[in-house]
Parts: sequence; structure tokens; C-alpha cells
Amino acid sequence: MAVRRRASGPDDTDESAQGHHSDKHDAQHRLVIAQGVCNRFRLENPDVSHLTAEELAAMLRHGSPPVLVDVRSEGEYRVSTIPGSIRLAGVAEKAEQGATLVCFCTVGMRSSLEARMLASRHPTCKVYSMDGVLTWLHAGGELCDPRTGQPTNKLHVFSRQFARMLPKEAEAEAVWYATSSLGMVGAVCGIGAKLVRSVLHRLLVHRSRTQQHPRTMVGATHERDDTNQAS
Repeated sequence: MAVRRRASGPDDTDESAQGHHSDKHDAQHRLVIAQGVCNRFRLENPDVSHLTAEELAAMLRHGSPPVLVDVRSEGEYRVSTIPGSIRLAGVAEKAEQGATLVCFCTVGMRSSLEARMLASRHPTCKVYSMDGVLTWLHAGGELCDPRTGQPTNKLHVFSRQFARMLPKEAEAEAVWYATSSLGMVGAVCGIGAKLVRSVLHRLLVHRSRTQQHPRTMVGATHERDDTNQAS
């Protein structure tokens, strides 16, 4: 039995336009949320040099490309990474050459912590934190399987909440740690270790600066005391 196809009319055009508008709005909404999360970590780490995904893409297209440093957990890295990236263990060799280093994670938290420590440890290098792989995909960036180097659409987004910030077409390929899985526990412990190392690093830097400029610190203390007495 033949099936008669309904002729398209004005209503079909309207529905198509509405669907396109809805998809465009959804894509913009996802991007705005992802950028908001990334901006939070920018503001919390003002002493770190930051890059947007678009700025990183421009750096890769022009001039000498930077060294990309994937600071995520091993489980996240095994799913996919930005092509050409290395792990933290391989930074020392590159740093000896005074390279430009760009750290990245999911939304910029872990990369900010690592960028701060790398910048202090390797003062001859330019070190940045990139907003993260979520905004990288929104900017049209590519991913690859680190074991084969082949392009892939899969991405480990750490937790399910971040999957909703991906471009809609990428969400279907996203994977994440189950809430109570060993992978999640290990990744959270890894983040905790980064936070502890970052706090200790800041304390050591502050102590070193205090020891190098004790007169300045004492003078500042006396000035405050004189001001308090005068008031």
C-alpha cells in the first residue's frame, strides 16, 4: 500500500524555524553556563595568567605553538585529550627549554592550581591556565584518543553536571565518574592533593618573601601601629 506524503506548507516552515531557534538558544545557554563556571575560577585565581579557548586556538594556529599540559586525572585523560597534549610528568623536559605552557582541565580549577605552581617553579616559562575542555568544544576544538592519536568525540567530563554544559551534540558522547565509584574517589582525592599543595606553595612563597624583605614588613607593621596610636 502506498503512503501518501503530506505536502509541506507554511506550518512546516514555521515549525522548522522554531526548532532552529530553540536549538540555538539551548546552545547559547549551555555556553553561558560553562563560561560562568570558568570565570569563577578566573576570579578566584587573579595571580594566574588565563586563556580562553578561542585564544588558545589562535595560539595554535599562529607562531610557535605552546606546550599543552593535561592536568586531569588518568581516567579522564585516557578517554580523550586535546591533540598534542602531555601530562604533568613530562613538563620538566619542556620547561628546561623555556617553553610556553598551557594547563587545562575541565573548567579551569585544577589547571589554575597547577599553572600557579609551574610558573613559580619554572620562572623562565610563560605559564597559562586555559578555561577548560568544555569551552574548548564550544569553540570547535578537536579531541583525540591519547593511545592512538585518532580523532574522537568522546570526552570525560568528571561529573554528570558538566555534561549538561557541553554542546548538545557532544553530550551524547560524554562519560563521567559514578558518584560513589573508585574513580570518583580517586579523582576527588587528587583534587584535594592539588589544593593542599597549592596552599603549602603559597605559604612557602609568602614566607620566602618575608625573609627576603624583613625590613619592609617591619616598617609596614610600625606604620600601622603609629596610625592606630594617632587615632
